[in-house]
Amino acid sequence: MIVSQETVQAVQRVACIEEVVADFVPLKKKGQNFWACCPFHHEHTPSFSVSPTKGFYKCFGCDASGDVINFVQQIEGSTFVEAITYLAQRYGIPVTSASDGSPDLQDYRAKESLYILLNLAKNYYIDLLWHHPEAAKVALPYLAQRAIPSAIAKKFELGYSLDKWDGFYSFAIAKGVVLEQLIAAGLVVQNGAKIYDRFRGRLMFPIHNSSGQVVAFGARHMAIRPLSQPICDEQFLGKVQSSTDTYSVVCEEHRPQNYHVAIGLPKKPTAGDSPKYVNSSETLVYQKGSLLYGLSFAKQAIKQANNCYLVEGYTDVLAFHRAGVEAVVASAGTALTENQIDLLRRFATKVTLVFDGDQAGIGAALRGIDKLLAKGLEVKVISLPVGEDPDSYLGKVGADAFNHYISCVAQDFITFKAGFYQSTQQSPAEQAKAIREIVQSIVAIPDEIERTLLLKKCSKLFAIEEEVLFTTYHALRHQTAPVWQQKKTFTKQHSRQKSNPYVDPKNLPLTGKLAASIEAYEREIMRILLTYGATKLDEGRPLYEYILLELADVAFRSTDCSLVFEYCKEAFQKGSVVDIQCCLDSTAERIRKLAINLTAFPHDISQAWVKKYGIYTIEEAQHVQKMSLEVILRLKIRLVQELIEENRAALKQELTEEEEEQLLKVHQVLKDSERSIAKQLGTVVAQ
Repeated sequence: MIVSQETVQAVQRVACIEEVVADFVPLKKKGQNFWACCPFHHEHTPSFSVSPTKGFYKCFGCDASGDVINFVQQIEGSTFVEAITYLAQRYGIPVTSASDGSPDLQDYRAKESLYILLNLAKNYYIDLLWHHPEAAKVALPYLAQRAIPSAIAKKFELGYSLDKWDGFYSFAIAKGVVLEQLIAAGLVVQNGAKIYDRFRGRLMFPIHNSSGQVVAFGARHMAIRPLSQPICDEQFLGKVQSSTDTYSVVCEEHRPQNYHVAIGLPKKPTAGDSPKYVNSSETLVYQKGSLLYGLSFAKQAIKQANNCYLVEGYTDVLAFHRAGVEAVVASAGTALTENQIDLLRRFATKVTLVFDGDQAGIGAALRGIDKLLAKGLEVKVISLPVGEDPDSYLGKVGADAFNHYISCVAQDFITFKAGFYQSTQQSPAEQAKAIREIVQSIVAIPDEIERTLLLKKCSKLFAIEEEVLFTTYHALRHQTAPVWQQKKTFTKQHSRQKSNPYVDPKNLPLTGKLAASIEAYEREIMRILLTYGATKLDEGRPLYEYILLELADVAFRSTDCSLVFEYCKEAFQKGSVVDIQCCLDSTAERIRKLAINLTAFPHDISQAWVKKYGIYTIEEAQHVQKMSLEVILRLKIRLVQELIEENRAALKQELTEEEEEQLLKVHQVLKDSERSIAKQLGTVVAQ
């Protein structure tokens, strides 16, 4: 279902953001707001602010922001509907569905139809695995070969697809599913007049989103070979019977090319035949670079351990669960993406990479390390013995030895990289390049103290003077500013523009350039509008009505302010109350983000000033009408002064007598306006 707007509004009205955030993050009150270390990025000094009065959170480190619903979505990795449902249940609010006229209903229904269809396919494949004779000949022996117990197979909802062109297609059509839906779900392929199943004769791994809904499938190729062909004892793990011969199940690497994947019938070899895995195509509900396999089964364990084991494939995840370790996910055939790392950061600050003990596995680990470090995650690496993956190693040594191994051999990324580079014969030039790559990884780390300690460790490992490494570090740091540094720089600049609390209305920040001064006043008036918009003035009308009418003929220079101001005007024309909540209710993410940025401050005036030192500050809320008038007048006088400067510049050009006379008249009108506004402000302007 999609929840009604009434339910959303009830949640926004009742849910206390500080209470909800405190369920996940310990908060400390400072001034009017609550503060904590941000749950969305690694930091040691609190920069995550929660404003109970304004109803939003804002991190001044990573720029994460939103209302109480956005927070639940981010921290839990849930959808909007799931977040609303969670909050409604927490506060005892009944959840009602939306009417057919909802603008989001069409998109919601399209996604829901895919979820229903994919769930139907999942159940179809599960039923085949456990009850179809074809699966009993191939898939079940394969599970036995890989030592995957039925309990784990059922937990992860493994299935089997028949080795025929139209197995699921015929089943789905008989259930009333239309072809377009099957294609949209990535379950059926249409090639001209030919229509056939995407998955045939494969072990099926349902891929779940973080909420546990099936959104796609990974399908593994299984292989068999006749007993008449010689095999070693290690490879022989089971028998299957066909109408022509007895076969043993073997892993994909040992499959003779001339034997069929599922039923053991000979076929002619073809180049590049049968890839090991076939995955779903991307759909409305599945973007492979945004999901992690096994996350829905691992969320709680990852949170409790504050650590996540990151492996390569589906069977590796199953292997960890077989060993009793649930805090594990897989990138599942894709290079680690920023979206996947952001997903991990919601649940843990530590990641342990576990990759195959071969050149490809080590290469994947090396590529993933810098990406994780750049996001502020603490990274360790487990290097498996050569030729082993988690699945094969668990089968060889057993659960106890496997758990002992992963708990004892985890290395920090520097030790891992150093060991890898030192294990290979390298020339001095190659060694220098390797050390430079390690220093480049250190550059990606956000925390300065951690970077310094790691450089010292790197110095000891390679027996190189610290000064040399620090010189290289500073050179690399200036070559490529990492993400954390760019964000920090942006945040400081952004804060300088907006972080001056309103104390003395006559001393707003001024700059030498009129354009910058104008934008500063625009930001200030928008802050006042969003913060105090619903405040009633002496004559009984709301502040937002006064401000919107006073600035109706003003064209904002700041793109951000202009966008929010136009949104507020539209809301006013529709009869809505214009304040911060009005913007937080917007369906446009940019409006919500800009509104928070315009009203959030990295500092509060401490209550200790009054309680401890007897220092009293002006409460701007008590003087909001006067404050608004003065800011509007100061904005207008800057706009007039800008026009005066433009007019003066025009007077310096070569002009006809008539043109000059006209410009002088304009100049006089503008100067009269400037003096009039200055008189209201109680200031004097130059003649």
